[in-house]
Amino acid sequence: MNIKTEALVLKTYKYSETAIIAKIYTKERGLLSFIVHGVRKKKSKFRAAFFQVLQPLNLEINYKENSNLNNLKEVNILNNYTDLHTNIYKSTIAQFIGEVIFKSVQEQETNSNLFDFIYSSAIILDEMPENEIGNFHIIFILNLSRFLGFYPHNNLGSSNKYFCIETGEFELIQTSNKYFGKQQSEDLSRLLKSNFSNMYEIKLSSKERNTLLNGILIFYRTHLPEMGEIKSLDVLEVVFG
Repeated sequence: MNIKTEALVLKTYKYSETAIIAKIYTKERGLLSFIVHGVRKKKSKFRAAFFQVLQPLNLEINYKENSNLNNLKEVNILNNYTDLHTNIYKSTIAQFIGEVIFKSVQEQETNSNLFDFIYSSAIILDEMPENEIGNFHIIFILNLSRFLGFYPHNNLGSSNKYFCIETGEFELIQTSNKYFGKQQSEDLSRLLKSNFSNMYEIKLSSKERNTLLNGILIFYRTHLPEMGEIKSLDVLEVVFG
């Protein structure tokens, strides 16, 4: 079955000297895997530049339902970013959120609203001034959790001071290690109230941001045990350290 769809590249793996496996989130069929031959050949119609993380594409797919690998018939650039792939800070964030999406979204689970959210977020990141992007990845994964079904309930108050990663709510006391600390909980609540347009107003040190991010990833793994570790986290912490 031939399908035409918009798509976003999430991750690639080397398959051979001239081929890759590409994990791509499509608007029409959700997350799909493709084997792409010839990406490192000069005359190939599938150029390596097409498969950078979060690259928006128009695809024509030879789609096989329940197949582990699909084949691409045609690939065209849907939109060219300004500096998402060349700015070290933006490209590092892109690698991180691409991996989080890939490891948290189920294969072949179609969700056009999720696709639109990811794509619009990538455009915002590309257009955003470098000095305002420090909290972008945290805001992104918090909002991503809405689509995954476990968005935190922001009920912080005098009787609810500590965020519980199991219930996704703020509670009165810490009864186990499944809770954020007081400052971490307050930082989370502030970011839950913010968005991409005003997140730069929330000032966090590198240590505070890393502590909060690691806590949110534990929250993710609590609700998505199959997600596993995010390997790009170490690079993110170094670049923004």
